[in-house]
Amino acid sequence: MLARQRRRWQLGLTQTLIKNKDMIFNPGYGATGMLSMPFHLLIEVIGPVIEAAGTVIFLPLSFIFLGTPLSLFLLFLLLSVGYGTLLSMGSVVLEEMTLRRYPRVKDVLILMAFAVIENMGYRQIITLFRAWGVLQSLRGRRSNQWEIVEHNGFSHHKVTAESTH
Repeated sequence: MLARQRRRWQLGLTQTLIKNKDMIFNPGYGATGMLSMPFHLLIEVIGPVIEAAGTVIFLPLSFIFLGTPLSLFLLFLLLSVGYGTLLSMGSVVLEEMTLRRYPRVKDVLILMAFAVIENMGYRQIITLFRAWGVLQSLRGRRSNQWEIVEHNGFSHHKVTAESTH
């Protein structure tokens, strides 16, 4: 379910950018054309493809054909996980400094722990799903070909005055 959701989101984003490509780097659209659209193209669409290619293609090839030493691989892995963790923790700190959503220090520490955990496998898997969505969009998949998503869980019932007492 998570894989399909992330792929669909990425597919939709890529299709939207392709459909509105005339806005990208167009000063006539103000900050949207000069900042938001280029950001989404470079970071949100191209970024996952490059990151996934590095993880799935270039990393194994570097071991097989270039004989990359294990120590260099571990250094890059540490830098990658460390940088991702730093960004996630920085986001938590900035939000806490500005909005103060979490009254207890324990809650902030839990968020910090998740900032570390998410960068050890989860983020890489999500990146693969996102890259898959971009590639599907570039291969011509359209939103009218999306699968139907069935939601399970909450039942809808009519709320009456008697049911609220």
